[in-house]
Amino acid sequence: MTIGLYIKDQIKGLMLTIIIGAPVIAILIKITSWGGPNFYIYVFVFIVILTFIMMWIVPNFIMPLFNKYTDLEEGELKTGIQKLAKSQAFPLTKLFSVDGSTRSAHSNAYLFGFGNNK
Repeated sequence: MTIGLYIKDQIKGLMLTIIIGAPVIAILIKITSWGGPNFYIYVFVFIVILTFIMMWIVPNFIMPLFNKYTDLEEGELKTGIQKLAKSQAFPLTKLFSVDGSTRSAHSNAYLFGFGNNK
């Protein structure tokens, strides 16, 4: 990772913290003050709902801010992955190539998604 890329990622991360984190903290504080002695139940429900929402937002909007996703080229690799997914009844809907080597030297594959959109 270059210094420039590191700084850009840090700025993007800070902006996401402000845009997403600040409202979440404000809502948690409001729930805590509103919820009374059972506030933890309301906080739990909010966190569960937020988790499901973020499972849709992160791969569709946040991850593309940091990485470039291109459709995997037709060929033996794509066919093999699709065949494996089908044999396992895995709901594969999209298949991308990501240049993750600009940020890491250890990961070579990953999956993400929620429900039938993986």
